[in-house]
Amino acid sequence: MSTEAALLRAIRDCPDDDTPRLVYADLVEEDGDAARGEFIRVQVALARTPETDPARNALEDREHELLAENEARWLGVPPETDGLLFWRFARGFVEEVSATPSFMLNEGSDLCAANPVRRWRVGSSQGDMAEDLIEAGRRGWFARLEALDLSGWFQAIGEMERFLTRSDFERLRELDLSDCGGLDDLGVVLERSALREQLRVLRAGASYGVGTALDAAHLSRALAPTRLVELSVPGCFLSADDVRRLLASDCCRELSSLNIRDNHIEPNAWDAFQAAECRLRSLDLSGTPLGAISLDDVLRQESLSELRVLHLNRCGSAMANMHALASSRFWTQAEVLQMQDGTIPERSLEPLFRSAGSPNLRVLDVGGNYFREDGVRGLCGAKWAGSLTTLNLSRNYLTNEAARLIAGCERFTQLRSLDLSYNNRHDQPDADPGDQITDAGLWAIIESPHLTNLRHLDVTGLQFTGETRAALQRRFGRGLRG
Repeated sequence: MSTEAALLRAIRDCPDDDTPRLVYADLVEEDGDAARGEFIRVQVALARTPETDPARNALEDREHELLAENEARWLGVPPETDGLLFWRFARGFVEEVSATPSFMLNEGSDLCAANPVRRWRVGSSQGDMAEDLIEAGRRGWFARLEALDLSGWFQAIGEMERFLTRSDFERLRELDLSDCGGLDDLGVVLERSALREQLRVLRAGASYGVGTALDAAHLSRALAPTRLVELSVPGCFLSADDVRRLLASDCCRELSSLNIRDNHIEPNAWDAFQAAECRLRSLDLSGTPLGAISLDDVLRQESLSELRVLHLNRCGSAMANMHALASSRFWTQAEVLQMQDGTIPERSLEPLFRSAGSPNLRVLDVGGNYFREDGVRGLCGAKWAGSLTTLNLSRNYLTNEAARLIAGCERFTQLRSLDLSYNNRHDQPDADPGDQITDAGLWAIIESPHLTNLRHLDVTGLQFTGETRAALQRRFGRGLRG
């Protein structure tokens, strides 16, 4: 076996270890491919660099320059090959692929031989057959997969029983069956699969009101040997009793992430978290009566004492929820808060703005509300705003003055991504003539001395001149959207 082949095997066998990757970078550089060696080192450095570190900017720029010049060559197969839909490089090698089984059985095998592919999003095409997926499950590269996403495959869960019970899932820990249909077969199939004993992440469900109901009792029994760290079951017609049953089951004792959005879960389901043994770090209550009405009771439970990420989209604008957030333990340690489409007016936000908040809050996503100028002014004065790296203020009736407030705020020096999209008169019901961001507001963002770390700006739906567009492109380059 050649040195190169031995290193590639080590990279595939030990994908978390950077050492063989860096040795491989030295090897290809010595063989005359300096760009390949540099790319591996740059991506390894990026993986080790915190999001708020200023050094990321130069590393990201170089990463994109190298990919622009060499990505097709490094991929190893023609990017336009039928069945290849998406790929992602991480730490110098392709780690994730979205492709059809027919591609993976042919060109994909070579791609997997040269890269530590750990995640496969299964795609569908008119030419794909159920037998193709079954055959893929027998291949050597399949045994190295750690995550499998079947949400884009055409079969329902019951129709995939043979694949899910007979494939070589040696390393698999994460299974995504979202939008697959046939939820009533989920427990039956998992009961017959050896995969359940090693599964750590399970995602299933669909859009709210679509598909069949999940039998929570059967799933709990089927997963008795399992110790999940993440469970995602949105739109599964779950009730309060279903949530109680799931959180009391053995499979959820070690749970750290729970997504139960878009289920009609009654407000009295808060007591499910009172009895739970797990310690959640991430919780999605979006679109549930539980999140809209009983948030205070939920956040007071010990099972949420370590909560860092909370999603409350479409949970209304109740003032009580803002007080519950501001006074909660979660808010002192929060890293991500998402409250999209809650019709939250600026006056309801005062409890959050006045609070000390969390010094670690990185993401605030409040698109589709009524922040207006006063809400932005309050946000700029909030002590916790200084740690934000991602801010979504789309569809919030913002004006040019609101954009000037953002641009002039000294707290936003860590901000890397800002979404101002659809702050216009056409996409916001009953908007006043001035409820829009135009050239003046965007120039304030462009020229801001405080937004020097801003890398991504979304201006979709805004109206501005060609001169402003050119200035935005010069300032943000590939980070500009819309």
